[in-house]
Amino acid sequence: MAGDHDQRGVEVGSVQEVDRLAADILDASREHAVVCITLPTWASEPLISADELRSVLPDDARVYVMPTGDLSWELTDRLPPRLDVYGGATRVWWPFGADAPDPAEHPLFFLHDRFQADAVRDRIAAVFRERSTAPRLEADAELAGVVTRIVSSGAELTLTGGYDAFAHRSHLTQFGGLDPSEVVQVGQAVRVRVAEQDGGGRRVRVSLLPFEPDPWTRLLDQFGEGMVVEGVVDGFRNFGAFVEVYPGITGLLPNKKVSREWVSHAEDYLALGERIAVRILRIAPDQKRLELSLVDVPDGAVAEPPLSIYPGGPPWLAPVAEPEPEPEAAAASAAPQPEPEPPEPEPIPPESEPHSEPVVEGAAEAEALERAIHEGRELQSQVGALFTGAQRRIETLRAEAHQLRKVLERDLVEARLRVLEFADAETQAVAGSAEAALADARREADDLRERLAGAEQDRRDLLERLKAERGRATDAERRAGRLSKELAAERGRADRLEREQPAGGSPEARLLAEIRQAWERTTTEDDRERYPWRDPAVGPELLDSLERIQGVSRERVVEVCAHVASGRAADIPGLDLHALRSSESGGTPQRERADGAKAWRCSLQASTPAARRLHFWRLPDGGVELAKVVYHDDFSIR
Repeated sequence: MAGDHDQRGVEVGSVQEVDRLAADILDASREHAVVCITLPTWASEPLISADELRSVLPDDARVYVMPTGDLSWELTDRLPPRLDVYGGATRVWWPFGADAPDPAEHPLFFLHDRFQADAVRDRIAAVFRERSTAPRLEADAELAGVVTRIVSSGAELTLTGGYDAFAHRSHLTQFGGLDPSEVVQVGQAVRVRVAEQDGGGRRVRVSLLPFEPDPWTRLLDQFGEGMVVEGVVDGFRNFGAFVEVYPGITGLLPNKKVSREWVSHAEDYLALGERIAVRILRIAPDQKRLELSLVDVPDGAVAEPPLSIYPGGPPWLAPVAEPEPEPEAAAASAAPQPEPEPPEPEPIPPESEPHSEPVVEGAAEAEALERAIHEGRELQSQVGALFTGAQRRIETLRAEAHQLRKVLERDLVEARLRVLEFADAETQAVAGSAEAALADARREADDLRERLAGAEQDRRDLLERLKAERGRATDAERRAGRLSKELAAERGRADRLEREQPAGGSPEARLLAEIRQAWERTTTEDDRERYPWRDPAVGPELLDSLERIQGVSRERVVEVCAHVASGRAADIPGLDLHALRSSESGGTPQRERADGAKAWRCSLQASTPAARRLHFWRLPDGGVELAKVVYHDDFSIR
């Protein structure tokens, strides 16, 4: 697109204009926004006025208007997936830059009737205003930030200055096999380099790769020879196994260090991907070599905590969760054990003569013992009640601790961000309300989902129509190609006949010459003896009908006339020679002229509803008068 005149409001009406629109959208060097308004299939005008939309957009924005149909599908084929527009919707494409565009960052606005036009126009204008007023960062700028959220595709951050940023998982670490949650964590302070700000001006793309520590430097800072560390079995060789102790650093575990027994193949003792504890025997950073041992790890040895990719980040190997005890076993171990019942007092053997003092002393001991048992049972009951209350209190404390952890994580992010802002001397007030923005986004998402369902149905219907239309177009192209070849052949034959015709003479004479040449060309010497040539007479309507009746070549008419003139027509299959009667009814008599000539009819074509016919007179002297060329339902002759 030229930039020296206003290109907004361009109507896209041809494939060439679709190519220019696609080139404008995909231009990596463009700095302007491209807006395309589509017409619904049932409308002749767009639902939103291009002039009114232009009035609320920046001067450098370019506006196009395109109908839904073949042209919109052509545009879909030229753009990356999910960046198309059709069905009456309006799409805004911000500048793409060098990276692959994210469809979610280039807004799509749906509307289904003209009553929604004002609201949609205002929403588009608001998006442009938000982008124009949003602060922008220079590419390659280096800033501090705090991780605020981990997702499967990367990490969201808040940078000093209040910028929202996103680091794709490929820009978190050079080691692609790690999950983002194994590289960074919420609340972690990091340094980033700005890649670019997205087209909407709302989020900055950043990369942590320039600040990723060297793996061997990181390893040497934390680990030394003789330490027991955790690793993952990464592969096998005849001489041993390789164990990854840090992303990008794999150590050799020789067969002789796998077990105290003789080891032929390490895979007989270890499994690929198995997590094991090994001792570091030797570190050679200059040679990038690490020698490990499994037999030098005593039972019960505690391995060093796995390293993190960045300082303050999560370990690259997630901690191994200890198995939880069975509920019944845990309850049994936690519940207070009842005290054993005291032994029953031994009975006092009877004496022949009672002694009062022993009896009194034994009764007092028994009574004291019963009181002790009773008090023990009451104490047991109280302990049980206390245990039940303690369990409930523990559950309450756990819930409060979980909630407190969430609050602390949020406070940690905010505190670290404030520290970074002070450290970088870039303190800035955070503007806007996240809750209001989230509510607006949810409402818009609900609206988009409803409209998307209708748009998807329209899309499926249009695809079916497109397939049918393309099928018809293909058939038409085939027919056109066939007719073009037939026309070229016909022109070649006409040129040849014209060269073969004698110069000068009347049209009737030229036609008779063509018929004679056709007889000579289509017969052998034996045929010419059996079907001798006899000049036919030309009826008053033959030449005119030959020019007027289309759909049959002149060469074919001339060839059939040659068969009729020589009397060979009755023996040619497909000519269907028969008497010409007053109508198609078999009971009507054959037409006969006053001079005794009888009318005959033969086919010029077969197997077609509008087959052409040749009418001629058989004269009393055996000669032939060629009358006219007619359609199959014409029975006239003169």
